[in-house]
Amino acid sequence: MRIGFITVGAYMSQEDYARNNLLGTESQIFGLSNELVKKGHEVYIFRRWFESKVEIIKNINIISFKSVDSKPGLKMTFYKLKFSKEVTKYIQKMELDVLVLMDSFTSYFALKLPQPKITITHSEIPIDLLHLENNSIISKIKYKFLNLIQRKLFKNSNVIIAINNKFKIYLEKKGYKTVLIPNAINLNDYNTQYSKEKYILFGGRLVKAKRIDDLIKAYSFLNEKLKNDYKLIIMGFGPEKSNLENLVKSFGLENSIEFIPWDSSEEFIKKISECAVFVLPSQYETFGIVTIEAMALKKPVIASDTYGSIDIIKNGYNGFLFETGNVKKLSEQLQMILEDANLRFNIGINAIKTVEENYTLDKISDEYINLFSEIMEI
Repeated sequence: MRIGFITVGAYMSQEDYARNNLLGTESQIFGLSNELVKKGHEVYIFRRWFESKVEIIKNINIISFKSVDSKPGLKMTFYKLKFSKEVTKYIQKMELDVLVLMDSFTSYFALKLPQPKITITHSEIPIDLLHLENNSIISKIKYKFLNLIQRKLFKNSNVIIAINNKFKIYLEKKGYKTVLIPNAINLNDYNTQYSKEKYILFGGRLVKAKRIDDLIKAYSFLNEKLKNDYKLIIMGFGPEKSNLENLVKSFGLENSIEFIPWDSSEEFIKKISECAVFVLPSQYETFGIVTIEAMALKKPVIASDTYGSIDIIKNGYNGFLFETGNVKKLSEQLQMILEDANLRFNIGINAIKTVEENYTLDKISDEYINLFSEIMEI
């Protein structure tokens, strides 16, 4: 099969397929594509980037379209639609068998293409499941507009892949053909053996939705011995970095909390393998790939009870869950896990077992291949 992935168009110039310097959705697409290629399929990834470029990496065709970076809003919407139009024209000259879509705007013009289409809910959260920050007229108009565009995407998809159970239930009730296929990783990439256990780790984009400020506050409540024994390391990049640094200063924790820049995926994996506990305090996560990455390295994960995390983590068995925004509970869980090495070990053993049973790319890619074959026969 010849498969085309139209990405979410997030545009992070730091993210680079050639260097395997990827986050979240892009990392998942690349990993899945690699498995599909290994199993004899031809894969194309279309993305918005800072330069136009055609690359072949690990036998995967990476087609980059030059665009302009911008903050979320009207400008980004415009550039995503422009990208969508360019991608659609490009694909019209090709003979792809199936298209995989991930975003209402980057997929907008591609919906008219004749190929069977699958939408994955990596970043495309069903609008009705989002919580409006306010009830202003502008907010309501924005909500209706986004809902309209999203419905067009869902209606023109042969099937929707829900990456968590909450999305599956919601989409099925709305009448869309939906299957549950979670994200996954290649376990062979996670065999690094380190056990320094000298810090708490967060890794990802430094944006408000990740609620890293909650983690900093929770860390500040730990007793002095634990703060001396375990630094908090925040690894990543994003617009909230200066605000977070100021928060750290306000607590007088400059010597205990360290910010380090994002590097390659290999370096991130090494950083996880050396931590005592990984924390994901997000406002929302459709899945949270970093959760299963840490679990694959036998690390206990403390995560907020988002749609993705509640599918993966069984509280007290293979990790810990806390109510989103509950700083006190997060701090209590941190203290408990840091004070008990045996608990960390047992949670880690159960964590890797969970990944082996449910979240490997070898198994998940077979589910995708079967789904591709099914919709091509319709």
